Amino acid sequence: MLQKCRHAYSSSSTNRVYRLGLLTIATSVIWLVVLPWIARWDSVKQHLRLLEERRIDASAMFYTELEARPTD
Repeated sequence: MLQKCRHAYSSSSTNRVYRLGLLTIATSVIWLVVLPWIARWDSVKQHLRLLEERRIDASAMFYTELEARPTD
């Protein structure tokens, strides 16, 4: 009985390590591949240029400071 509990705990612990590893890899891929790829889009470049021209720090913006989008 005791061996079953140890085996179940070990399997659960190993599973958590694998999930943490996958989460780390997924986050890295998004941060290092996907986001730089999106930053090269013309519309995003234009928006970033506009923020730069207005000397707006995008990392300090709150959602309430953004212009409202027209509702259609």
